[in-house]
Amino acid sequence: MRISLRDKNVPCPQCLGYYSKLSIRHHVKNCMPMRGSKRRRNIKAECRKLLNNIHEMPPEDLKMKFFPFFNDDEVSNVIRYDVDTITYDNYMCRKYTTEHHPQQIRSNLRAFGRLISVIREFNPNIKEPSEVLDPIQVEVIINAINKVAMLDKSSHLYKTPATAMLLATELKRLCKLLTMDYARNRDKEGQKRLEDLLLTFNHEFQVTVNKRGLETQKINNRRKNYPSQDRTYCRIQNLFRG
Repeated sequence: MRISLRDKNVPCPQCLGYYSKLSIRHHVKNCMPMRGSKRRRNIKAECRKLLNNIHEMPPEDLKMKFFPFFNDDEVSNVIRYDVDTITYDNYMCRKYTTEHHPQQIRSNLRAFGRLISVIREFNPNIKEPSEVLDPIQVEVIINAINKVAMLDKSSHLYKTPATAMLLATELKRLCKLLTMDYARNRDKEGQKRLEDLLLTFNHEFQVTVNKRGLETQKINNRRKNYPSQDRTYCRIQNLFRG
């Protein structure tokens, strides 16, 4: 019988005893003194730091700063053990070092996790996230981006255009990072595969994702600035789309 994630036990950061995830907050009130009240706010994250359920590749500070703050769900499990995602995470941590950036990086990682989960819905044969990065999967990737960003099939506009453009940009960045890794390891086959994928991304994303995202943002901004002309503007847009 499969055990639900909600039924797993977690260690108390104070006494290291294992308690149910559903009741750990009640135990902590008695176990941790008032001077630890700040830690009690993120008690589940503190527990996850002790569990250390993550790939062995990332450095220790990365394990403590990002992954413990993810919820225990399918999206988080996708990115915890994926080498390519962790490579991207390491790069982002080296590039962005100010205090507000960890939240941004965690948000990007969650977006990657949602994308990979949706891709698996379209193509159940994909077992590992690294299998997504293949020119053959470009159409599936675009369909998954459209679903994550909630593309309206009637208006061809995104409900969350920033998410669509973020995923397109970061996927291309990930391709460049992995291409450099393959080049350092003299893996010509992997390097050629990602170079072809990046070439396809540069062409397809510009037409199918970025253009729609910019159109959506333009229409949303116009609705905010000129609400009385919204209906007329939408009619004009529909005429141009034919």
